Amino acid sequence: WVFTSHGYYRWDIVHKKFIPHEDPVLRDVNLKGRVSESTNDAVFFIGRDTIVNYNYRTKQRFALSKPDYAIRFNTALTNVQALVSIWRGNLYLYDFKMHTIREIDMRQHLVKVPDYFITIFDGIALDREQFLLATSKGMFTYNQNNGKFQKLILFHKGRPLEGNQIFSSIHIEDNNTVWVGYRDHGLISFHLGAGGIGLIRNYETDFQYAWDNHVRNFAEDENGNLWLATYNGFALWDRHDGIVHPFFAEEGATDQLNHSSIRGIVYDGRNLILGPTAQGVWLYNPKTKKYSRPLYSEDE
Repeated sequence: WVFTSHGYYRWDIVHKKFIPHEDPVLRDVNLKGRVSESTNDAVFFIGRDTIVNYNYRTKQRFALSKPDYAIRFNTALTNVQALVSIWRGNLYLYDFKMHTIREIDMRQHLVKVPDYFITIFDGIALDREQFLLATSKGMFTYNQNNGKFQKLILFHKGRPLEGNQIFSSIHIEDNNTVWVGYRDHGLISFHLGAGGIGLIRNYETDFQYAWDNHVRNFAEDENGNLWLATYNGFALWDRHDGIVHPFFAEEGATDQLNHSSIRGIVYDGRNLILGPTAQGVWLYNPKTKKYSRPLYSEDE
């Protein structure tokens, strides 16, 4: 099927040519704007500040518009819902069943960014709830049920994927291999849900941010973050943003870790229990960011 300035056409296999679609609405539609992604039963026509939703089966057609909101891209979620990006960089949820337009506050979903403007260039359904989105701020998953966006942290050869993180298109093969158009950097691919062994290494050159690749042990906290025991202090791998934050020892200190080499690490739900190779056990509270020594009863 193709959309043209003269209407909606489909490929006729028998006659080996494009013919006008049988549906009169689609056959005669005058496309002054663009046609966005369609679902199984519906299609979205984009004008300058208006989107028309048309359902093939029910033959119903609805329109939602916001004057002076120049529409840039549309990502269909269902037959009646779509994520809409406008040229200002704002993102909206259009619901043609409820006849509502709601702005999405990306401050709740984006972290450590210079601004909260975002454009969704492409999107594809992973299942009935989850969508994979190619955006101007990276790759995201979107959960339609709870409205949450989760950024995917992509690695290549143990280091974060380099470049501007602007992804323009997505294609998923039957074997769950994902192909993504990466602006100015070509084409990348990864496999959804593939089991295997991954690698992450230190990628910082600044000493105060560089963590040691010699990892002896690790522990997971209630947020899914990993705490690493290394040859030179310990480190927090923040699973939300993919950044590893090191914690170094200070030789001679009495109020914090004072020996660099850490062999053991355990999280008890409140504190990290650190086992250095010398100078005794230390406790570290991730919430208060304070160190302490363990207290033992007389018979221990």
